[in-house]
Amino acid sequence: MDSLLLNKNSHKNIITMSNTVLAVLAIPILLIMSNTVSGQFVYAQNATLVNNIKNMTNVNIEGNNYQIKYNNTNAKVVSIVPQKEAAKLVITIEPAKEGKLTIDLPRQLIDYKIAGGEDGNYIVTINGKQVSDFKEISNTPSSRTLEISFGAGDRTIEITGTQMAQGQVSAVKAQTEAAVKAQLAAASKTKESSSNATKNVGINPSSHIKSNASGTSGSIVNKTVGVLSNITGGIKKLLVGK
Repeated sequence: MDSLLLNKNSHKNIITMSNTVLAVLAIPILLIMSNTVSGQFVYAQNATLVNNIKNMTNVNIEGNNYQIKYNNTNAKVVSIVPQKEAAKLVITIEPAKEGKLTIDLPRQLIDYKIAGGEDGNYIVTINGKQVSDFKEISNTPSSRTLEISFGAGDRTIEITGTQMAQGQVSAVKAQTEAAVKAQLAAASKTKESSSNATKNVGINPSSHIKSNASGTSGSIVNKTVGVLSNITGGIKKLLVGK
């Protein structure tokens, strides 16, 4: 009887331990799934916000066009002008009354980065005064969307980042790397051609020249000796004849 109770208790303990282990293992899995679903939801929400922006304009920096999307209420957007050296966009508006500007900023055009390559907050000024009540309502790998409120008397909105026209910088970098690789390949081929030419001439060209020179000298000496022998023989004949 005691052994039966002991077995039942042991069985209950095993079941309890198994449930505890399963619960411990399930927590991180559920957290991962939750973060994944949450991330997908946020990304989808951001994409929806950007797709709802209807107005578009292009800004040109050194021959490269960048597309900017924006929505505005109670105001006309007169112009959007980039200032590359200051990494700044200057937006001129004509409000009828208080309103709101929603603008999607391509990262290749303008971005704000802090240490470690993390996103930082853009600097926004209205009529020359810095404001902090703007919102970043969307953040994707390709763009960031700001929502900026303005008053009836406001005329200029400036958005400042830490970098501008990075798409152009990347293109120039890629072209430079390609040019350097081409030059290295050409130099390698020239070196290989020079090496083959040296092999064709011979390991020691001077020895070949010396050999030819030696043969020529020997031929000249032999001919000279022959001529002298003929002269000596002729002299002997003359003496004997006398």
